[in-house]
Amino acid sequence: MKIFLVMRGTGLDGGGGAERRFGRLFTFFSVNRKPDLDVYLVTNRVLAQRLIMCGIVDSDAERLIYPEEEMGILAFNRWLIHMVRYHRPDVVHLVLIQRSLLPFYLWLLTNRSVVVVSTLASASIALDGRCSLMQAVTAHIVWAKSRIIDSLYPGTEKSIRLTPWKDRVRISPCSFSDYSQYKPSPAKTNTIVFAGRLSEVKNPMLLLRAIANINQSEPDLLARWRVAIYGKGELERDVISFIDKYGLRGSITVASVNSMTSVLSESRVFVSLQHVDNYPSQSLLEAMACENVVIATDVGNTRLLVNENTGILIHPSTYSLSEALSRVMHDWDAYAPCATRARLYVIENHSVDRFASYLLKVWIEGVST
Repeated sequence: MKIFLVMRGTGLDGGGGAERRFGRLFTFFSVNRKPDLDVYLVTNRVLAQRLIMCGIVDSDAERLIYPEEEMGILAFNRWLIHMVRYHRPDVVHLVLIQRSLLPFYLWLLTNRSVVVVSTLASASIALDGRCSLMQAVTAHIVWAKSRIIDSLYPGTEKSIRLTPWKDRVRISPCSFSDYSQYKPSPAKTNTIVFAGRLSEVKNPMLLLRAIANINQSEPDLLARWRVAIYGKGELERDVISFIDKYGLRGSITVASVNSMTSVLSESRVFVSLQHVDNYPSQSLLEAMACENVVIATDVGNTRLLVNENTGILIHPSTYSLSEALSRVMHDWDAYAPCATRARLYVIENHSVDRFASYLLKVWIEGVST
C-alpha cells in the first residue's frame, strides 16, 4: 500500500503543529519499515527544508518528495497532480485543509479512482467555531472527497458543520512528539512561554492583559521573570502595540523560531489559552514533555491532556490567569512535581506508535470502503 502524505507550508515559526506531527510520523514509518507499506511525504521545497533543518525529517529520506525549486501556488498544484498521476498512490492523505491547495482538491474531486483521507487539525472548524466562508467551502470540498476524516477532537462526530459526513469521522487516540528532543534542561530559567499562531483563537492578548496586571500590582515579581511570545499571525501588530502601550518591552519579547526545543527545555512555565480547545496542541504537549508548569484555559477537551494532576486549569479571564501566574512565579518549586507528572503522562499516553497504529487502520479502511 502506497500512501502520500500531502501538505504545503512556508515554515514552522508561526505554529506548524500538524506539519511537525506528520513529519515525525513520516520519519517513524521510514525507520520502522513495514512489508507492503510505503509512506511518502509530498510537500513544497520550503517546508521540506524547514522540517530537515529542525531535525524532524532526514535530508536523505528515500520517500521525501518535493520540487527542486520553490513554486508558486498554481505551479505547485499542477506539480502535485502530476505526482499523483505518476506514482498512483493507494491513498492521498491531506494533512491540512489549505486554501492554497484548492485547485488540487478540485482535481481530486473529479477523479473517482483516487482514495482520499483527510485530517482535521483545526478546533474551530471541527467543533463549529468561527471560520471564514472560504475556509468552510474548502473544507466541504475536502470532506466530500474524503472516505475517512481523521480528527484530533472528540466531539467532531457531533459537529453540525460535518453532519453530511459524520459517518466518515474517526477520532485520533492521541497526539505525540519526539520525547528524545523535548526534555527538560538542567539549566531552566524564569521564563513564561506562549507559542502558537498570533490569532484570536489562540488568545495571546489574554496573556498580555495578565502580565500588565502583574506589572501593576507586583512589579518586583515580574522583574525576576521574562515572558517570551513565539509565533506570527494577524494579531502581531496588536501584540506589539499593547506591549508598547503598557511599557512592557523590558519584560516581554516577541520572536519566531523554527524549533522550540531549546526554548521549552529551558523555560519554567507555558501558557495555552485557546478559546475553543487546547487539546491536543502540539506546543502544549511539547511543553509538558519539557517539564514546564502548564497553565491552560479549561475549555473543550483540554482535560484530556491537562488536569489538576498535570497542570493548572483556569477560567479564560484576565483575573484567573494573573492569579495563577502570580502563584507559580512566587513559588515555582512547589509546582515542579506537577511538571514532572506532566512529562510522564504525555510519554505514556501520547506516543507515535499508538498514533501510527491507528492511522494504518484508517488507511486500510479508506482503501477497503
